[in-house]
Amino acid sequence: MQRLQSEVPNSVGDRESESLTTRDQSILNSLLDPNITVELAVPQNIDPQDLYRNLSICIKAVNYLNRTSTRIKPLIGRMLKLIQDQPDVYKALGYKNFEDFLTKGVQERMGLSRSNLFECKQIATKWPSMTVEQYAKIGATKLSIISRFTEEGGPMARRMLDKAEKLSVVELRTWAEEKKLIEAGESQAAVITIATNRTVANEWNEALNNPTVTAMVQSDKPGDIFRSMLQEALGTWLTVEPVAPDEHDDCYAVEITNDAQAS
Repeated sequence: MQRLQSEVPNSVGDRESESLTTRDQSILNSLLDPNITVELAVPQNIDPQDLYRNLSICIKAVNYLNRTSTRIKPLIGRMLKLIQDQPDVYKALGYKNFEDFLTKGVQERMGLSRSNLFECKQIATKWPSMTVEQYAKIGATKLSIISRFTEEGGPMARRMLDKAEKLSVVELRTWAEEKKLIEAGESQAAVITIATNRTVANEWNEALNNPTVTAMVQSDKPGDIFRSMLQEALGTWLTVEPVAPDEHDDCYAVEITNDAQAS
């Protein structure tokens, strides 16, 4: 047991300073071999020392990726902002506008979700002078919350950054809601799953990528666009008096058939 404990990090500070050594990376690569199963990578009869060492390396890798992700987000946001301000960049790559580049060139080709891209860009735009370490210390979620009511250079900016650094995400969100700086539930993510067909899904994606829509909503976040569409639809539908059907009116039925069956 004494031998096993020798590799345990002694404090949070130790964990923060850890990085993957060349030896760690070699072991991790062997564990992540795409041609072997999890049971073969971690066999039943594995030596206890190796078992503990491999567990430590895997957790170290996860922590490293999490820390790196937090620090990289503002850099991604800054790059996106510069590309948006320099149309020649995305046009030289074959994209007709920034929305086209964001969707096809980044989201689809590089694999980062649209909500993540918006978050990166928003934070980098509103807090351009922060260091990467400051971003990591406060965190993207808390920066997103305070970005809803302040930004760098604003009268509340310094005080809000200090508060965000000290409070947890839940405490900051609760405080902002109590102060009426954000609506209750506004900064809490939720997912709506709607079963539909491919045609409607394509129409929704076209709406998301339409510059006129994003300009009207003043946001390219799917949640903001959906909310605006919902508010406008309900605002119209709920003000229209329903018309009772007249039994003498002609009735029409529309039948939708498969193209292969229609002849």
